[in-house]
Amino acid sequence: MIIDTNVYSAIDMGVQSATDILDNAAELLIPLPVVAELRFGFVRGSRRAENESRLQTLLSQPNVQVLCPTLQTSVIYAELQLICVQKRARIVAKRHMDCRFGQGDWRHIGDF
Repeated sequence: MIIDTNVYSAIDMGVQSATDILDNAAELLIPLPVVAELRFGFVRGSRRAENESRLQTLLSQPNVQVLCPTLQTSVIYAELQLICVQKRARIVAKRHMDCRFGQGDWRHIGDF
């Protein structure tokens, strides 16, 4: 299961549906940009050390892995961007590769 900042926040706040994801996932994957976004929020907030500690607790679990971009990420991005261009769509979230096809037709086409 790949999570984003919204899912992490929900897990951190104890939202049942999110904690169920954590409890039932054989593997929890967190893209490096998500970790960076979280830490940016931490440094802007008043509970930096507390938030960082909770993140470290999650990251230290054996089933949690941080996904780091590689040069292959750029190849995948280029190919997905081409698909969107060919279908007159656009990528609306760089790390999640959501494409919009026409009016309101959204498709999640991959994570990296």
